[in-house]
Amino acid sequence: MGRTDVMPEPSAIQAYVNDETNRRFFFDNLCELLRCQSVSADSRYAGKLQECADRLACFGREYLDMAEAKVVPTAGHPCVIMHGRTVPNAPRVLIYGHYDVQPAEDLELWDTPPFEPCLKGHTLYGRGTCDDKGQFFMWLCALKTLRSVTGRYPLNITVVLEGEEEIGSAHFTSVLEEYRDELKADAVIISDTSSVVKGVPVLHYSLRGVMCFEVRLRTAACDLHSGVHGGVCTNAPREMAQLIAKLYDESSRVTVPGFYDNVLPIEPWEEERLAKVPFNAEEYSRQLGAELYGEAGFTTNQRRWFRPTLECNGICGGYTGEGSKTIIPASCTAKFSVRLVAHQKPEKVMDCLEKWFVENTPKRAELTFVRGEMTAPYLLEQSGTGAKLFAAAEEAVQKGFGTEPLICRNGGAIGVVAEFSRVFGVPTLLLGLGSPDDRTHGPNEKFEMDNFYKGIVAGAELLSILGRDTL
Repeated sequence: MGRTDVMPEPSAIQAYVNDETNRRFFFDNLCELLRCQSVSADSRYAGKLQECADRLACFGREYLDMAEAKVVPTAGHPCVIMHGRTVPNAPRVLIYGHYDVQPAEDLELWDTPPFEPCLKGHTLYGRGTCDDKGQFFMWLCALKTLRSVTGRYPLNITVVLEGEEEIGSAHFTSVLEEYRDELKADAVIISDTSSVVKGVPVLHYSLRGVMCFEVRLRTAACDLHSGVHGGVCTNAPREMAQLIAKLYDESSRVTVPGFYDNVLPIEPWEEERLAKVPFNAEEYSRQLGAELYGEAGFTTNQRRWFRPTLECNGICGGYTGEGSKTIIPASCTAKFSVRLVAHQKPEKVMDCLEKWFVENTPKRAELTFVRGEMTAPYLLEQSGTGAKLFAAAEEAVQKGFGTEPLICRNGGAIGVVAEFSRVFGVPTLLLGLGSPDDRTHGPNEKFEMDNFYKGIVAGAELLSILGRDTL
């Protein structure tokens, strides 16, 4: 599906975005969006989420000339769906973002009110500036730029903005299923990640999946007196500690059979790209306040981007209050999370873990294994549409930022990416514009406005390229 129309020179897009009047428009509307207290985790803000969704749909109709911009209700918070006017014989790109944000507490840790955006120099502070309002609104501004410069869009555009990403996207799958035919696209674009180097965008081609589970052990009917009954029976925290210790060998590898099945080796081209990512292990260790340690035979970045992990997130058992309580605890619970890499199957890995715990629980303890959430990993295949999408993004970032993007995997998980792959079978491009110190989810969240404006240029350029070339 190619386009033969001549698209504007990059200077036309750049000039429009650099115009002070246009920048003021972009900035003012971003600030209005940030003032919406769209906290999805707190039911007290339900009306604010509705207000935010209505505002975004109105923006699409008024400023983006969308053929349709509607608020779609769900059993939770609404979604916003927009469609540009039909462009015959051109591909369709779906741009995804989420307008819900994390709670802003503790308020005393903020230097400025979290829902009153504050510009300090070239940095904008406020809840949602980076995650994800600033990043997805950049795409809406890119659409306005294209519309203003050329009078049209170079390809078919669909925008989907979700209101529940920060609470697990509980109802988003139903939206994808219900509007499957309407939302079908050739590719998906998401900006909801951060770079590893300030001022240099990153293209992520992979996400780790995540799954959670809980293990409960019981060793007696109730807590027992440690003096009267001490020495005649075991206790649950002790058995749990021994179980957790057995999960790893001396090289910090997980001992569960089948855990590493389907894990792909690191390709030579990935090693080459990884070497271009600036990284100082000592500085990283200082930032974490922890000694770097992990699976033997791999570098720090290989461990966090290419390898699966199993972590104990917390243990609860016995008495932990003030003073002493001399008991033999009868029960203990441990929570775990697993990070999966490309081609691992969450259900299969979960089966392996449950089987291991059942087989390794001592006869003197009773085990309950509780499965939690599961999100599949994602890998953008470097062939076909995925390769073309990636090449176009590299070119666009070069035009917008004047530098090549960094290219690497990402250790985190974005559940909707796996859903787009499952429902539509199309590639998703992850263009991260955040900085590594943007404090997403924490107090004093921020977004570099230089990234915002350059991102608008790069976004408009990317859509131009995709409209011109075949996906």
